[in-house]
Amino acid sequence: MQNKPEDVVESPVVEAPSTPMAASGQQPAAPNTPPTNSKKMRTILLVIVGGILVFGVAVAVVYFMFFYVSKADYKSAEKQTNAAIAAYHKADDAAEEWSAAVTDASSTDRDIASKKTAYNDANTAYKSAVGELSGMRALKDGKVKTSYDAFVTKNNAAAANNDSMAEAMPTVRTMVVECNNADTSSMDASDLSTIADAWDKAFTGCTKAIKELSSAKNSDIATVGKKLEQYFSEMRTDIVALQAAYIAKDEAAFTKAYNAFTDVEDKYNSDESLKNVKKHQDSLTPLTELNNLLTAIRSRE
Repeated sequence: MQNKPEDVVESPVVEAPSTPMAASGQQPAAPNTPPTNSKKMRTILLVIVGGILVFGVAVAVVYFMFFYVSKADYKSAEKQTNAAIAAYHKADDAAEEWSAAVTDASSTDRDIASKKTAYNDANTAYKSAVGELSGMRALKDGKVKTSYDAFVTKNNAAAANNDSMAEAMPTVRTMVVECNNADTSSMDASDLSTIADAWDKAFTGCTKAIKELSSAKNSDIATVGKKLEQYFSEMRTDIVALQAAYIAKDEAAFTKAYNAFTDVEDKYNSDESLKNVKKHQDSLTPLTELNNLLTAIRSRE
């Protein structure tokens, strides 16, 4: 049997509830959906960039704290270097005045003590000025530091030389006084038969002081002492020969001995090793290195 159309029962249509996203035609995101790869990369990039920025700031801070040298730093270094140069000249002048007093037989002990005190004060002031140089911020500049290191090397050598030279001054003074005060009154020019004994009596104190000088800690002072020993020994040998020739009435031998004796002074004055002593002392001055440091600082301003 066939049903009539009016007998057919239609199923009801159930519509999904309306949502804003459904209304706009977009699909709702599924819950707990992992981020896309592009979002991951963006996050990593931001982290890296942020880290680089922080690193850059740290580098800048370290640079300005430890390496940056300002114009004011160079000016301060220039001022302190000039102060060290001025202090050096004062100490050098004071050293020359003290040395001159020590080697002048007419100087009094009071004069020498005064000159020594002046030198000690000037030298202390110089050392203080040099000590201030070590704290200059300009030393963070490579060119300035190189010049400074060269100065320090030369100055340390000069300081050691000055200290040992100062230590030898009392011995130098003793030698000057003993040799200047040698009593030659017993050397009778009219009778040279005992001149060797008279020589020994007159110069015993002098030659003893010279021997002590040859043992000085300062190598240049010791060289001078050894050379004086050598030439005094030669003169005594000539004096002995002179006496023997006089007693023997040997005119030729006498003339030879006399000429040899008078030639000793010329040999001493022309001695290259003694000239080298002066050259060595002149080479120890750190003034050139101080001026080079000043030039290096000024070139950076």
